[in-house]
Amino acid sequence: MSLRNRTVGVWCAGVGFVVALGVLAVWLFLPEPEVRRAVVLAGLACAAVCVGLLVRQRDDAAAVFQVGDSAPASTRFTPVDVDAPVPPLPLTVPSRRGQQLRMLAYGVGVAAGLLALIALAWGRPQPSDKVAGIKAAGAELGTVRVVEAGAAERIDPSRGSAYHLTDVVVELRGPDGDRDTATVRGARSDEPLRPGDRTSVLYAPSDVTLGAVADRASLRDELAGRTFSTFTSWAFVVAWLMGVALAGGLVLAKLGRGAFGRLEPEYVAVRGTCVGVRKAESLTVETAVGARRSVGFLTPFDARAVPDSVKGRALWLSWAPTPAPAPTPAPSAEAAGSGRTAAVLVFDTGLVVHGMLKSSEAAALAGRSRTRTGAGAESVVTVRTAMDEGLVADDRALELWDPKGRWAATVGRGAAWSCGAVLLGAAVLTYDISGVVRWIVGGATLLTGLVAPYALVEGATGEKDGNGET
Repeated sequence: MSLRNRTVGVWCAGVGFVVALGVLAVWLFLPEPEVRRAVVLAGLACAAVCVGLLVRQRDDAAAVFQVGDSAPASTRFTPVDVDAPVPPLPLTVPSRRGQQLRMLAYGVGVAAGLLALIALAWGRPQPSDKVAGIKAAGAELGTVRVVEAGAAERIDPSRGSAYHLTDVVVELRGPDGDRDTATVRGARSDEPLRPGDRTSVLYAPSDVTLGAVADRASLRDELAGRTFSTFTSWAFVVAWLMGVALAGGLVLAKLGRGAFGRLEPEYVAVRGTCVGVRKAESLTVETAVGARRSVGFLTPFDARAVPDSVKGRALWLSWAPTPAPAPTPAPSAEAAGSGRTAAVLVFDTGLVVHGMLKSSEAAALAGRSRTRTGAGAESVVTVRTAMDEGLVADDRALELWDPKGRWAATVGRGAAWSCGAVLLGAAVLTYDISGVVRWIVGGATLLTGLVAPYALVEGATGEKDGNGET
C-alpha cells in the first residue's frame, strides 16, 4: 500500500473517530437546536468527504489486498532451503502497539457511532412548533382552571403510582384581563380532572391565542432545547463507557496487554513450522518437542489471510511465560485452558505475526524448557539461555503482518454505499420528521450502521484477487 493511501487512511480514520464522538456529544448536550443541527451536519459532511476520498484512492494496481503482499519482498514466494542455517532469534520485533491502539479506537468509535444513531432516532431534534411559539412569546408555567374535561385514561406504570391523563379545555387569562380557552391534551393528575379543577400548563400570558401545553416531565427539557433529559443523556454516556470497556477487553483477548516489542530474558522460545490454518483465527504450529508437537497460535485477524509463502516455513515461536497458578481443588479442563498469554511468530522469511497462545499449551511447552546450554536450537529455551548460546541477534530485517493496517486500500463500493446511506440517514434524523417515518428511517439507518463497520474492515483480510472475489 502506498504512503499516500496509508496517510489518507489515517486521516480519514481520525476524522471518522472524531465525528462519531462529536455527533454523540453534540446531540446529547448542546441545547441550541439550530446550532446543534448545523454542527452535526458539518461533521457528517466531513465524514462523507472522507468516504469519497477512500474510494478514489483505491486503484486496481496497488490498492486491492493480495495475500502474498504481507511477506517481505525479498523473501516472497521463494522456495524453502532445508539446508539453510537457523536464523537467530531477534531480541527486538515490530511492536503490536499500533494494532492494539487501532483495534481499541475502532471499537470505541463504532460504539460511539451506533449510540449516536440511536440517539438521533430517539431524541427530540427541536421543540414542537406550538412549544416554540409559546417560548418565543414568553412562556410561563401556570395553574389554570379546567372548563371542560373529556374521558380520563388511567396509566398504571410498573414502577410508581398510577395516574390519569385527561384531555381538557382550560381558561387562560391575558395581561389585560381578556380571557380565552385552549384545548390541552394529556393533562396529568392523580384523579380524573373535572370542570372547576386546576391543572398546570405552559402558555404565553402575552398571547393566550397561542394555546397551552400540558405540564409534563419532559417539557422543561423541550423548552431548553435539549434532545433528552439529563438522566437519559448520561445513560448514553454510561452505555458508551461500557462499549469502551468491551473494546478494551477485546484488545486484551486478541493482543494482550503489552506491546511485545522486545523479548525479555524470561520469555520462552522454540523452533517450529507453520503447518496451516486450524480455525478462522488460529494457525497450527508444529514443534519438535516431546509428545506435544502441535499448538494453536491464535491470531488477532483472519488467519486464512496469512501469506501462502510462509505456510510450511520454519519459524521461532516465543511467548511471555504465565505465572504459576495458585493450587485449586481439581480444576476443570475448560477452566485450565481458558487463559491466554501473549506470543509472537518470527518466520525465517522475516515476517512477524503477533497473537496469543492458550496458557495450557504455553505451560506444557515451557515445562520442557531448558536453562542450560548444550541441546541445540531444537529444544524449548528461555531467551536468556538463547543469548548465552549465541542464538539471538538484533540485526534481522523484519516486517509486521498487519493486514487490517491496509483497510483504507480495500474500501469497496459496497462499503462506501453503506457508509453513505448511514450518513444520509443520520442527516435526515437531525430534522423534525413525523414519528412513524422517523422510526423507519432510524431503524434502516441503524441496521445499515451495524453492517458498515464490518464491511469496512472485512475487505482487509477477505479479498483474494483483484476482482475482490474470495
